[in-house]
Amino acid sequence: PPSSSSSSSDSCCQTSASSAPSSSSSSPSPSPPPCCQEPSSTLSSSSPSCPSSSSSSSSSSLSHQPVDWLRKTPRQEIAEEVVQVRSLGPEPPPHISLLAGLVAGMAVDIPLHPLDTIKTRMQAPEGFYASGGFRRVWSGLSAVFLVSVPGSAVFFGVYDAARHFLERNVPSKLQDQTYALGRDAAAASVADVSACIVRVPCEVLKQRMQAAGRTGATLSFYQTVARVSQEGVAGFFVGFGAMALREVPFAFIQMPVFEELKHNHPWTLPAKEASDTATLGLIGMQCGSFAGSLAGVATTPLDVAKTRIILTEDRTLRHGLVKTMGMIHQESGFAGLFRGVLPRALHCGLGGALWLGAFDWSKLLLCGA
Repeated sequence: PPSSSSSSSDSCCQTSASSAPSSSSSSPSPSPPPCCQEPSSTLSSSSPSCPSSSSSSSSSSLSHQPVDWLRKTPRQEIAEEVVQVRSLGPEPPPHISLLAGLVAGMAVDIPLHPLDTIKTRMQAPEGFYASGGFRRVWSGLSAVFLVSVPGSAVFFGVYDAARHFLERNVPSKLQDQTYALGRDAAAASVADVSACIVRVPCEVLKQRMQAAGRTGATLSFYQTVARVSQEGVAGFFVGFGAMALREVPFAFIQMPVFEELKHNHPWTLPAKEASDTATLGLIGMQCGSFAGSLAGVATTPLDVAKTRIILTEDRTLRHGLVKTMGMIHQESGFAGLFRGVLPRALHCGLGGALWLGAFDWSKLLLCGA
């Protein structure tokens, strides 16, 4: 009957030992048969070997060594860590967020002001051409310089502080992917309400300068301030509730979408590893453009109602957001609530690219990334 592998190995070794000459020292000793040769470290699991303590210890030590192709590269470990916990990293100083917000405000509000003027005139109750058409599309720019740009700084200062506050105070075991979306949405909502305190006076002055009155002539900055001040301080905050109800949903959509797209962008990880500021800024522009367009289209009805409220100078004819939307629907149907949606989508898309891209880029430069 066939013998076992261990007995055949023993007989093989014994035969080899007995056949080796012991008296003649001049003749070379024959090499042991393959079964008794010392096993290679790479082939120990497949080559036959004689039972010995050295081979058993070698095989036991090899069994605990990881196979090379199963080892994770540093890049894979970083990617898995980022996917599992989307942490924010160190909190930037408040002045960095404020300065980056100022740069972002100038980058978006100035070059896109004519497009915003056209959108405002399309939404005006008097109609596009009666409100000025394509004439003097830079009207209201002085109000943007004075108030709107600081509003951008307030938004990003509060946004960064709110995100890191939630990061510090929420237990780490709850910080999953759903938490990251909720964190960004909550921080953006708080930041937008805070920024509205600065933005609303600018919006009132800017839109009344953009839309021509019954005479067909646009007002200067000082003329607009004098007219609005007739209602007292409250005149500068006309439509605050409507604007807050527009801005909060806008930010609630835009910022989580922006952060999520930026986080999953295929260029993000290589750019962070290389500290490539230019590429990270470009990623911010791409993701900001899509997020801005999406949020702009979704909140167009709120924007139309807000514009109607701000442009209604007669307080007896001014109503709340819901009632104003109902009146617009009765006048023009569903299409009236989306009046100016194309310029708004274009404005918000370009604005998101410039605003968020400039903020990311300038913050990285200021932080010395």
